[in-house]
Amino acid sequence: MQIRTVLKATATVAVTILIAFTVFILMSHSQLSQQPTQNRVVKSFELIGADGSIVTPSLFLGKWSLLFFGFTRCPDVCPTTLIDIGHILELLGSKAEILQPVFISLDPEWDTRQRMTNYMKNFDPRIIGLTGSMEQIRTVAENYGVFFRKQSLNDDEYTIDHSAALYLLNQDGVYIRPYTWQDGPEVLSVKLSEVMNER
Repeated sequence: MQIRTVLKATATVAVTILIAFTVFILMSHSQLSQQPTQNRVVKSFELIGADGSIVTPSLFLGKWSLLFFGFTRCPDVCPTTLIDIGHILELLGSKAEILQPVFISLDPEWDTRQRMTNYMKNFDPRIIGLTGSMEQIRTVAENYGVFFRKQSLNDDEYTIDHSAALYLLNQDGVYIRPYTWQDGPEVLSVKLSEVMNER
């Protein structure tokens, strides 16, 4: 009886993990399929840089830009992706000089300029960190079809459910396409290099 109970519990856990993994994969593909039309200029917006300066789409002119949206208290995907972006820059070599990586907070309630500044010290210094008001964040998120939602955990704690794609813009600030972070830095560096060589 005990063996049967253990087997049943193990099967239940396995099924639960499989379902969760399947949902995660489906959400990842859904996020990429819901992106705005490629090869278009996005709407104007304003964000706040670490020095308090107002940042507009003009930041994205003259260089290719790789945008990633997340939050500083993200326990896994965000720091992993930011580390991967640093590896991408290394793999690109001299070509990294024409690529500007940007991390945009989806949690302005917590991610003040000071917290963003301190957080970004953990990653490649070439990555720019931006925050802003909730209205400003929503505007820029909508530009790229980024999904995000505040999710309560317990007491005053919360997390942010969000899209985890990387968004590429060309030197004219034109949105080119999204990439999935699951590809890893080796694959992504090759894909980015190919696109930047074509244009």
